[in-house]
Order: sequence, then C-alpha cells, then structure tokens
Amino acid sequence: MRGTPVRTATVVIAVAVVVSLLFSTNVLTTALEHGAEIENARLGADLVILPPSFSWAYSYGRVNSSVSVVGPTTGIIWNGSSYNIELTYLPGDIVGTITTLTGVKDASPQLYAGTLNDSKQASKPLNMIAIDPATDFTVLSWLGPQQNSKLEGDQAVAGAGTGLVEGQELRWNGLTLRVVGILEPTSTSLDEGIFLPLGVAYRASQAALGTPDQFPFKPGQITGVLVRVEPGTSPPVIAQEIRPYLSAAKVLEASPLARTVGVETSGVAYYGLVVAGVMAVAVIVLIASVFSMTVNERRRQLGLFRSLGATRLFIFSSILEEVGAVALVGGIIGLGVGQLVVYFGELYLSAAFEVTLLLPPTVDLVPFIIQSLIFGVGIGALASTYPAFVASVMDPYEAIRRGE
Repeated sequence: MRGTPVRTATVVIAVAVVVSLLFSTNVLTTALEHGAEIENARLGADLVILPPSFSWAYSYGRVNSSVSVVGPTTGIIWNGSSYNIELTYLPGDIVGTITTLTGVKDASPQLYAGTLNDSKQASKPLNMIAIDPATDFTVLSWLGPQQNSKLEGDQAVAGAGTGLVEGQELRWNGLTLRVVGILEPTSTSLDEGIFLPLGVAYRASQAALGTPDQFPFKPGQITGVLVRVEPGTSPPVIAQEIRPYLSAAKVLEASPLARTVGVETSGVAYYGLVVAGVMAVAVIVLIASVFSMTVNERRRQLGLFRSLGATRLFIFSSILEEVGAVALVGGIIGLGVGQLVVYFGELYLSAAFEVTLLLPPTVDLVPFIIQSLIFGVGIGALASTYPAFVASVMDPYEAIRRGE
C-alpha cells in the first residue's frame, strides 16, 4: 500500500483496536476467574463430614460465612462448658467415594493431629491440622499471591495469629517442621492453626516418634472431609447422597450466605467478546473497502504484471501478503495497547467492584498473544480475499487500458 499512507494507517489502527480489545478481554477475564476461584475457595466448603463425636469447630471462611471441620480431642471447652469426648475418626478412603458422586466438585480430608504447646510462640496452644495439599481448597487459598502455595515434605503453613514467621522451624512431638508461608488474617480460628501435609502426620505416627497420646491416630484415619459441590448443585441433595455411606457420621451444611457470595465473570467475557466480534466485522468491511479502492487504482500496474507473465496465484498471494504484513504491524501495536488496557483495567475493576484479579504470569500470556496476532492477521487476510480475487482474474489488456 505504498503511496497510500492514510489508508495504511487506517488499516493498522483498525486491526490494532480489535487485537487490543481481544487480548485485554481474555487476560482480564482470566484474571477475574482466577481471583473468583480464590475468593470462592476462601468461603470454605459447602458440606463438612465429621466423626460421630463432635468437638470444636475450625472456621474456614469469613465471618458469618464459615464452614467447620473438627478434630476429636478430650477435655475441650465448647460455649463455656467443658466436655470429655472419646476419640473417633473417619476412614480416609471415604474421600474417594465422595468424589465419585455426581455434583461433587472437590473433597479434601483433614486430620486434627493435636496441639503445639509453646508459650514462646503464642499465648495459647496452637492447633496442628494435617491437610492434603493436592486436594485442599480452603486453607492454602489464604496464602498471599506472592507466597508459594505448594506444601510438601516437612513443611507447614501457619495462621496469622500463631506468632510464627516464614522460614522459622518448630518442633512438635519429635517432628521438625519449617514454616514456608503465613496465611492472611481471617478473624477465625484458622488464625491459630498450623497446617502440615497429611502424609507427614501419618509417617510420624507410623514411625512412633511420640507416645500414643501424642499420635492417637493411625495412618489412613481422618477427622473431617470438606466438600464443595458443583455450581447449581444443591448441597442438601448431596448431603442426602453421602449419608448412606456414613451412617454414624455427621454431615453438616454451610451457611447459605457462603453459597451466595461469589464473583460472576462470564458476563464480562461475554460482552467483551461480543464487542470484539462486532468490531471485527466492521474492520473486515473497512479493510475490504480500502483494498478494493487500492486494487482499482492499481489496475494498470496489475495488468502489466500479468502481461509480463505473472500468474493469477502470484497476484492473489501478493495482495494477501501485503495485507498480512500491514495487519501484523497493527496486531503488534494492538498488543502494546492491550497491555495498557489490562494495567488500567485491573486498577479500575479492583477499585470499583472490590474484586480480586490475579493476572496470569508472563509465560501464560503467550497463548493469548499468539491467539490475538493470528486473529488480527486473519481478519486482514479474510477482508482482502475478495479484492485479491478480483485483481487476479482481471484481463491484462482491459486492466492496462482502463487503468490509463
């Protein structure tokens, strides 16, 4: 499109706008979805399965929207009264059974392993809870975005009220655990918990590192299962399906408030993509019009090419390549603009709607970049197909004569 800088700039800007909109919509939608997953996980489970003897509750959500899981213990205090309850456990293999039920999205076991009595680290005993890092969806979600959410080996994460710091080592019943993360404050008993991998607790029990009083549980035993149901599934219905498998266990439902709080992201993606689609159609019409005018003005040149031996395919592919190059430039510019839209869009959405956005890491942006560039170049190629076809089937003599 040499000699027509205004038309070239028009095509570049049009493609850049569409590419920037597509890229920013995909990135912001992904960030909203990831943020929504974290927020929904922090609301806790929809159901909790407990042993027959119910002791105290550990809250895994915000105030007024918490779910409880228990650890059987003796001499507990509940609502100001002291109770002595016989230790009971659930078999760990029930988790596999629960996850096979239709409508169950996640199920994660937990084991109340005891307490850490160390006045140097907290004003009261700290609760030692063993979790399954592979299936957990309530505890590790409270780690900050800059902290490693993996929990493996002799590692532990601690609540905000434990007084522990990241990197600190603590000893518990012969085990040495290293704190690799501190949970964000929750204003619940989660703040006074220390969480270690379930396998570590089982290994310590099996190796008899402590007395039976220190490790009263056996490998494979758990004290609770947290269950999260699929969207649109009724927790009471799932609770009824679970109860036949655990006749003596308690199946408790979460507060209805916990199931109504969430972030809806599908609407954002839908409207963003609809706008991008409408603009793409407009850009296709625009590019087709621009190149139709360009082909009409270059009739004589195209006719000379044909008379000198250029094939129809050569003429057709030359125009497509020219449009593709211009569209590629527009796409690259659009990606830069899209990055700015993502930056300011994140600031606006976080402030205006008080939602959490977790932008994908740079490596995860590569598919969005490639997709957006292909979309931009594809729009240009599609729009130029008809003008290129018209140019390729011109009669050389007529083209030269009418182009004079």
